[in-house]
Formats: sequence, structure tokens, C-alpha cells
Amino acid sequence: MKFTNRADLLIAAGESITMQEKAGIEPLMKCAISKRIETISTRDFRANPEFYEFPLAVVEGKPVFVGDELYDQSGIKYVAGFAKDQEAIWAKPGTPFLYGKSNSGNLYFCQLENAISFSWNPTKPKTVMVELLREDAEHYSRFAMIDQREERFQAACRKALEAA
Repeated sequence: MKFTNRADLLIAAGESITMQEKAGIEPLMKCAISKRIETISTRDFRANPEFYEFPLAVVEGKPVFVGDELYDQSGIKYVAGFAKDQEAIWAKPGTPFLYGKSNSGNLYFCQLENAISFSWNPTKPKTVMVELLREDAEHYSRFAMIDQREERFQAACRKALEAA
């Protein structure tokens, strides 16, 4: 988030320090020009407020900045950013968010404060075998799917029907 004045910058710095110390890490920030990550304690915040960027959250002991990629438990990649006006139904504009997109193009949103189930590394999903009656597999292969797990289930039903 870009800051328009020094007062907003200092408030955000204080909130960031509190968040990072609660997570047990040394408070860090990113210089928006050099993209170098530095400790907050090395700064006096006298430069243009737009030169500073603070983490949106801490995941697995590491700060999450705008543009960082995280993965959910099913392996979907999310990118950290801020809610925009068109997502105001999810949260007020400016709220830290993760944005993900499934292989089929479905968009996923998650507020970063709820990101406890996210990781820096993609996990390989575990597989299990499921037996279905042929008519059930045919039903699910035509069913309108809405999320990635259901899409994978539908694809597995189609594959099993082709092999049968």
C-alpha cells in the first residue's frame, strides 16, 4: 500500500512492528525502489512515504509482501496483494488479500489474516482410490463443478469411464 503522508506511514510501521513481533520475527520492511528487505530499526522514515513497503502478514516465520506467492493445502498458488474496489463485497478496499486462480480459471480470495493454512512451498496432494458405481461416475462426470477439488473428481470420473 502506498502512503500519502508521513503520519499514515508511521501508523503502518507501528502496526507492522506489532504484527511481526507477535509472530516472533525481527520487524522487516522493503524499500520500494531497491526492493531490498531491511530491518525497520535501521530506518527513520524521513524519505518520501511511497518508498516504504511493509509486510502484509507473517507465514511460517517469514514476512509476506505484495506479490509474494503462497500455496494452499491443495497446491493452488495465491499472490499477496490488496483488495480492490471490485472486491469490496469480500472486504473493504485496501485489506490484505491472497488471490488464487484454479486451472479452470476460477478465482479464489482469502484475507491474509486467515492465511494460517498457507505455505511458501507447494504441497503435492495425497491421492486415494474411491470406488463408484458406473451410474454415479456418469452423473459426476456431467455435474456442474465449482472448485478445483470437484474438477479433479470430475476428471477422475471421466478417466475411469473411458478406461471401463
